[in-house]
Amino acid sequence: MRNKRPNAYEGSAHIPMIVKLPASFGRQKQTVDEPVTLQDIMPTVLEAAGVPVPHSVDGSSMVNLMLGKSDGWRSYVHGEHSTCYAEEQEMQYLTDGQMKYVWLPRLHEEQLFDLESDPMELCDLKAHPDKQQELLKWRQRLIDELAPRNAGLTDEMGLVSQAGKPYMTSPNYKKRIEAVSG
Repeated sequence: MRNKRPNAYEGSAHIPMIVKLPASFGRQKQTVDEPVTLQDIMPTVLEAAGVPVPHSVDGSSMVNLMLGKSDGWRSYVHGEHSTCYAEEQEMQYLTDGQMKYVWLPRLHEEQLFDLESDPMELCDLKAHPDKQQELLKWRQRLIDELAPRNAGLTDEMGLVSQAGKPYMTSPNYKKRIEAVSG
């Protein structure tokens, strides 16, 4: 790999989260398999320090996970990568650590991988007859994640191709430009 940039594939997206709790928490050297993201670090540190976690935070505190309590934890994580060097690099993805669904919005293509049997993501299962229900389940999950944004990524029919459409920008893009130039 010539360079490393965040994308959906395991070589970039799958990194272990290693956390050492203070001794006062009483649990040490535990492996947890629930899906976590970098967004979970801040709320975890805040909760461990006894500081309230703001409601505006996207992540979730991992303290309960680290204490062996996984009830109510998310069943999958959502990630995204905007167009950077080429349109085909834009992607949305979901994974629970066992399966991974990838949608390439500019190409309007899907990929489905069984990470347990294919950790290198060499065998795309999207066309496999036995995996159609699994594909539909993951597609619907992504639709459910993206629909509340009202950004034209979904409609009543499902995922909407972004080929030829303007690139998405942050909802705060204009505010940032005004702050820098103003």
